[in-house]
Amino acid sequence: MEDRGYPADPGPGPAVSGGSFEVDPENIQKLIDGLNEAIEKLETIDNHASRRFARLSPPGGDDYSEGAVRLITERAMGADGAHAIANKAFRDALENTIDNLTQTLNEYRRIEEENSQIGNIDV
Repeated sequence: MEDRGYPADPGPGPAVSGGSFEVDPENIQKLIDGLNEAIEKLETIDNHASRRFARLSPPGGDDYSEGAVRLITERAMGADGAHAIANKAFRDALENTIDNLTQTLNEYRRIEEENSQIGNIDV
């Protein structure tokens, strides 16, 4: 291998600390709404695919063609089928992300509420 003057594995970069970030609850809610829309679109795609596979007709009238279409449909759309597994994994990932964002948003709002009460304590 040609030596290009840099190591093949540079390793991890330097740690960066002291940074800050801002949480904008409105943007988090927009993201959650967008992910919910993605789930709805996923359901639409799944329903469309199911209808298309249900209308799939064998290329020939023989038993082999009919069996092949049945197997292809099962392998794609059945509970253990590629389409079903992919859609379930995608939906699970979207739902987990929504749950995490919702928890983050709720925690942010709780902390903001507590912080707003700090100056309102009667002694």
